[in-house]
Amino acid sequence: VLWALTAGGVGAEHTAGMAISNEGGIYVAGTYTSPDATFGSDLLRNTSLQGVGIDTDNTFKRAAYYARDGRWELRTDRDVFLMKVTSSGTVQRARGFGGHGEEAAHGL
Repeated sequence: VLWALTAGGVGAEHTAGMAISNEGGIYVAGTYTSPDATFGSDLLRNTSLQGVGIDTDNTFKRAAYYARDGRWELRTDRDVFLMKVTSSGTVQRARGFGGHGEEAAHGL
């Protein structure tokens, strides 16, 4: 193993496809459900957030809805990401794509 990389947030992130660039880097496409997902120094915001509010401990909740049992629940749909990683394992650039509702990446 020459290098390893972690990316994403508190939700479910999945890789749908990878391709090698002419410079020896890697392009990665996939989906993310985290409200905020970090890929290198790029912060991707999920565009399908369902609401905001204040929890019982007076903390601000983003991407939440108020459930019947009185709990705040995370509620986001899938957005798509595209990330370029250099041959040395550094995230050169990442971008998120999506709108309200589900988006999916099926390959690259």
